Amino acid sequence: MRLPPNRRPVELIERTFPSANMAIIRGPRPILIDPGFATDAAEVEAHLDRLDLHPRDLQCIALTHYHCDHNGAVEYFQQTYGVPIAAERTEAAAAVDGTLRRMVSRWYVQPAPRYTVDVYLDDGMVLETGGPAVQAVATPGHTVGHLSFVTDEGTLIAGDTFHANDVAPVTPFREGATSLHRLIESIHRLLAIDAPVRRALSGHGPVITAPVEAMEAALERLDTWVAEPERAAWHALKRLGTYNLMLTDGMTERDFTTFLLQAPWFVDYAKHAFDTTPQDFVTSYIAELKRANAVVIDGGVMRPTTPYHPPPPGWLAGDTG
Repeated sequence: MRLPPNRRPVELIERTFPSANMAIIRGPRPILIDPGFATDAAEVEAHLDRLDLHPRDLQCIALTHYHCDHNGAVEYFQQTYGVPIAAERTEAAAAVDGTLRRMVSRWYVQPAPRYTVDVYLDDGMVLETGGPAVQAVATPGHTVGHLSFVTDEGTLIAGDTFHANDVAPVTPFREGATSLHRLIESIHRLLAIDAPVRRALSGHGPVITAPVEAMEAALERLDTWVAEPERAAWHALKRLGTYNLMLTDGMTERDFTTFLLQAPWFVDYAKHAFDTTPQDFVTSYIAELKRANAVVIDGGVMRPTTPYHPPPPGWLAGDTG
């Protein structure tokens, strides 16, 4: 296949929170990986148009995992254009099974899209595009059935397995008590891939031009969490709290306190990771967010310091139950 000038066979689109990065593997049967947050549908269409593609041209939308920043726009593309959806079987259950979907949505206090899965992806399965071939690699840890994808031209789409300068949160209350150890094993597995990986796209942050070094740095950090589990808990708590603040474009400290005391993820971490009550933990938690410069108070409203694009007002109503 001959590509137009200045067009790579794998297009990498970097986004800010609350969305995630997206990849488009070009070819006669193109694949889109992780279309992003629900409010990104129009932006995805614009990217496809820039590449002279229509959503109906897609062989499928493939997903790394079920979190709403990665799969939120899937519902729109399946319902509007009939685009086939490809996902790992256990990840698919979070959308296909209504009870599980509600459980996921309520625990995270985040939206969970509804869609059906047309292609179940197994470890080692290869999707042919007519351009780069795309192989699914099982990388559980961040979620139970998390997948990464590697192309035969040397691009790794790693989802939330690792990032350039960070690691994704590990949530044992949702993904199992051994999720941290499985994530470590998954990164070792990516390091052992036979084909040379020249660049990587994680779910968040810039293109990683030194993926081996990034994975080794992630392993070093994760190993410290094995020895000090509270550090893993604090990391997840900061990510969960600031993400929920992004979804609402901030809250007053009073409203955020009320929110936390009703959020299942906060209740679980307070009781089971820190052996205290949510009521006793909430003050020290908010104080730690401030100390770590994870949030800033502006006009009485607490907002994350991480750059983000807030969703339109009112978009979340009724979508987390």
